[in-house]
Amino acid sequence: MDENAAGIYELPVELGALKDLPPDTWEKHARGTNFACTWLSLDPSKPGGVRRTFWDKAKGDYFYHVPSDLQPGAVLEFAADYTTSTGRRSPNRHHFVVVAASDEALVLQKVTAAEAKGMLRGEARTARELSEDEQRLADELAALDPRRRSEVIRAAIGR
Repeated sequence: MDENAAGIYELPVELGALKDLPPDTWEKHARGTNFACTWLSLDPSKPGGVRRTFWDKAKGDYFYHVPSDLQPGAVLEFAADYTTSTGRRSPNRHHFVVVAASDEALVLQKVTAAEAKGMLRGEARTARELSEDEQRLADELAALDPRRRSEVIRAAIGR
């Protein structure tokens, strides 16, 4: 996993599944509960007020299967919750926006929960809005040969 100072993470994808995760997004303990999901819309009848599509967990050296329809601008949530021996749950949630998605890598930018909900409402994203460079990267990725995608992603995030 590559990370730069702006909270942008490049996560390797292999066989359609994530090989790595951003820091603190996986609870290894037996009482840990992990999930990844894509936020679809605000819905007050759902937990946290958000309608989600949960990702399937992968097996072996992989974490989650990446949805094939994942697009730049999608809001993601990773949970690494821990439950104590007395049953007290300690939630640990992280939110990201997809900057670029390919068969080889997933590039994410970390955002707060409030920013993530604002994006679903269509509010201005100010500094978190996809920059022109990020949009250019997404357009280039769509047009590139899959072998060149990793090179373009690394160049865009300064690696």
